[in-house]
Amino acid sequence: NPDLYFLVFGESLLNDGVAVVLYNMMSVFAGMESKGLDVTYEHMLLGVGSFFTVAFGGLAIGIVFGLLTAIVTRFTSGVRILEPLALLGGAYLAYITAELFHWSGILSLIGCGITQAQYAFKNISTESLTTVNYFIKMLSSVSDCIIFLYLGMAFFEKHVWNTGFVCWTLLFCLLVRFITIYGLSFLVNILRRNIKPICFKEQFIMAYGGLRGAVGFSLVTMISQSHVPAAQMFVT
Repeated sequence: NPDLYFLVFGESLLNDGVAVVLYNMMSVFAGMESKGLDVTYEHMLLGVGSFFTVAFGGLAIGIVFGLLTAIVTRFTSGVRILEPLALLGGAYLAYITAELFHWSGILSLIGCGITQAQYAFKNISTESLTTVNYFIKMLSSVSDCIIFLYLGMAFFEKHVWNTGFVCWTLLFCLLVRFITIYGLSFLVNILRRNIKPICFKEQFIMAYGGLRGAVGFSLVTMISQSHVPAAQMFVT
């Protein structure tokens, strides 16, 4: 079911991007509290404002680089061998430029990828597109293997176990996940009546299948113990 594949993949990818942005914001607040500074309502409002700036700023950078790639690939008909490099280079530049401004690199990649798929892919040869597709699939599989190997090795490190914290975390993760997916899917179905609605079976698969721990684990290992004394418990 290609529709379901893109729903699950797209939702979890956007979810990862938003999670990174929220993580950075909460890290700043935790750092302020560790220094004895109060987090006021003004700081929270600035945090909400910065959330939208970081998210949409990263997305805008990605779209700009995607359009630049589309323009470049219009003139590569004589040098087809450079087309995969142009696509991958454009995506990487979008990511590092967004990170340079401390905006969301993941959302920048999403914007760049959507723009390239719509415009740049139509300018390149079939061989170049096949090369890019297989290279990205190989790279994503290797990245998945590395992060989960690292997760497996972390299992044997020193842990701080708290049964209550673990149980409540699992409960709230599942509860909030299902409420969010069912609630947003209901709104989406109302707003796009002329398109096939997202059925309850697909919503369940999105809610359960989109619970991927790689980004969450990566972020939790980056928490500074000086800012958050319970950081090791979060890793557990």
